[in-house]
Amino acid sequence: MADESTSNPSDEANADAASGTEHAQAAAQDFKSAAQAKISDLKGAATAKAADFKAAASAKADEFRGQATAKVDELRGQATAKAEELRGQAEAAFADAKVRARTLQDDGEAYVRENPTRAVLIAVGAGFVLGALLKK
Repeated sequence: MADESTSNPSDEANADAASGTEHAQAAAQDFKSAAQAKISDLKGAATAKAADFKAAASAKADEFRGQATAKVDELRGQATAKAEELRGQAEAAFADAKVRARTLQDDGEAYVRENPTRAVLIAVGAGFVLGALLKK
């Protein structure tokens, strides 16, 4: 009689295949979990790196803004100083022109007082010449 305790080789192969499938599914699940954990770690590292980069860029922008403000203030100061210098020169030139005009006026008045006839004849001659020129 055949011993029923001996198993069929095809049953053993099926059991081994089922066991292999279970192991493969467990390994796939382990790999999937490890991949998801790694993705999560990489995502966290990328987010942290992006935050660091943003902070560094913001700090650099603030530094450039400060430098630009300082340069603008420096240039504004130079422009104000130059404007004051030019204003002083213009005021001096205006005062000099006023003195010259006043001197010419005084000299003209003195000439007219000393030579009234000659001054009237010169004025009449100048009026005649101007009238002739403007008539054309």
